[in-house]
Amino acid sequence: MQATNYKIIKNDIITIEFSAKLVGGKPVSQFKERGIVTFKVGDFPLVDGVNREVLDMVVGEIKSTMIFPCDAFGEVERNLINEISLHELPREAFVGQRMFDRKRKHFAYIASIDQDRQVALTDGNHLLAGEILCFLIKILDIKRPLNDKVTVEV
Repeated sequence: MQATNYKIIKNDIITIEFSAKLVGGKPVSQFKERGIVTFKVGDFPLVDGVNREVLDMVVGEIKSTMIFPCDAFGEVERNLINEISLHELPREAFVGQRMFDRKRKHFAYIASIDQDRQVALTDGNHLLAGEILCFLIKILDIKRPLNDKVTVEV
């Protein structure tokens, strides 16, 4: 069932247009500058906090909101930042390269390389961990599954 006159609830299938930036205005590299995505409310595939922010919105509504780390990519976990010997890395390793840390059994990226000390700093956190994201969301469409109640606002 398609509707344009009721508020979004969990499990609605919605289409949104959005943009995401960091607090300072820098575009978020994981997203296109602007995107259109359709998803089931409660299952937003990119950032969990968007699921909460779209509740009670209606078609055509635009919302500017900040998504904090706990509802986005998490806080920075210091135990996922480690120093390793350059001898453990391939010769062609570079800053920003994603790698599998065999000792700690998780993926990480190379945050820095210190040639003088012959060590690299690896970080297993998401690149956006600890960041506050600024989303601009516009509701384009709402579809409610037939087995859910429809509440029409009058």
